[in-house]
Amino acid sequence: MTIVRRMSLILALALIVTVGGVYAAWTYSEGAPAALDVKSKPGMASINAHIEKGSITTAGTSNLAFKVDDATPDNAADYTATVATEGSASIKFVPASAGVDEDVKTNGIRLMATVTVTNVSGTTLAKYENDAGVEVAIFSAKAENTFLLNGGNKCAPGATITFQASEVMACLDFCENTEVTLPSYGDYTAFAQALNTYQIVITISEAPAP
Repeated sequence: MTIVRRMSLILALALIVTVGGVYAAWTYSEGAPAALDVKSKPGMASINAHIEKGSITTAGTSNLAFKVDDATPDNAADYTATVATEGSASIKFVPASAGVDEDVKTNGIRLMATVTVTNVSGTTLAKYENDAGVEVAIFSAKAENTFLLNGGNKCAPGATITFQASEVMACLDFCENTEVTLPSYGDYTAFAQALNTYQIVITISEAPAP
């Protein structure tokens, strides 16, 4: 009898505030737009995996990005904060070399992603006051915060499985679904400081049998 134990891979992603790019721009009269850029590449935490029937590892470089931008196109500047997603991440499952069921060795396993939000190490998760004057979490996980990889099909041994930033964002709420505007440079700075305490965590694990 094969004992199935849980495996997990944790990808910790740095959140990004951006001014320029394909979308609109946060533009204020206090200074040149270039002075308002706050950018960072997404980061990955170490992989935590209990190697039992196999291992889950990253495959290639993750370029997941969650960018807070002005919702109005063409620089109309109503300063309403919204999230644009970009990029993807890839993982793969490799069966253990011995003691694995033939089905697992041949066909692999089903995988799922669980999305949560934590504070960045050394910080306290900060809230931000929305337009109604209520303090809200900038990012929070929805009640339904999981999705299946590879369309719910088994992930073949050694095959690269890719998921999109948009799939991750579908598991998250932004500002608890309330409106937040940043009409001044001071508002922008305060929001950016609060956002820097947030970290999106994606845990990849074996999905339960359908």
